[in-house]
Amino acid sequence: MPGSLALDDSTPPAISLPNGLKLAVNSRQQLGCAKFILKEVFQNQVYRRPGFELRPTDTVVDIGGNIGLFALWAAPQAARVISIEPTKVINCLEQSIALNGIQNVSIVRCAVSDKPGTLELLEYPGFNAVSHSASFQPARWGQRLINLLWPKERQEPVRVLCPCRTLDDILQAENIDRVDFLKVDCEGGEYALFDSMSDETLGRISRIALEFHELHHSHDHRRIVNRLKSAGFEVTIERTLLDRFMLQTGMLWAKRPV
Repeated sequence: MPGSLALDDSTPPAISLPNGLKLAVNSRQQLGCAKFILKEVFQNQVYRRPGFELRPTDTVVDIGGNIGLFALWAAPQAARVISIEPTKVINCLEQSIALNGIQNVSIVRCAVSDKPGTLELLEYPGFNAVSHSASFQPARWGQRLINLLWPKERQEPVRVLCPCRTLDDILQAENIDRVDFLKVDCEGGEYALFDSMSDETLGRISRIALEFHELHHSHDHRRIVNRLKSAGFEVTIERTLLDRFMLQTGMLWAKRPV
């Protein structure tokens, strides 16, 4: 795979990506997370699927932006990318935008939820890819896998308060009248997102790539599937036995029929 996970001599320190861009990083701990997400997005191409290709005219909304690797993957392919992330790791993307001279990526610093206000999150300082609401816990096997792969980065989670807004409010504030591609990976926050999303906002979305999680007794991806099908989407679920029984996750793909 082209690209390198070694830090170069950029200021701030940066990782070279396969598409020629660079990801700024702020700590050694972020390298483990960057390696994991870089493999997922660039090598395994988890967001590249027939019928879901990004186009030069597309507006892309990225819910769960994290350190910004999805946004940096999407930026050369789309007209506009809005990355939404409540935690401070989004500083990596902000620095990457300046480092690469990117003009079409913007950042919204908040969580997406069912109402505006604040949300208490659990952050994992040693592996910042799994921040989630403090009201539920990640899959046990997922945590064991992280501890196995990155034993030196193991740290206890910390509680942080972050601002939260509805997607309806964000789209209005950012003057977004359509979303051609909605990427969602917010560690269980997707239920509040779709439960609160207005029919009008949902009607402005064309394609959705969603990693769903079932980490609480109220989490059931079929609830989201039913909402999307009732709104006219064609929905496909991809889920291995490992995803279902151990990691409690899966991928949902939804698009409007041509």
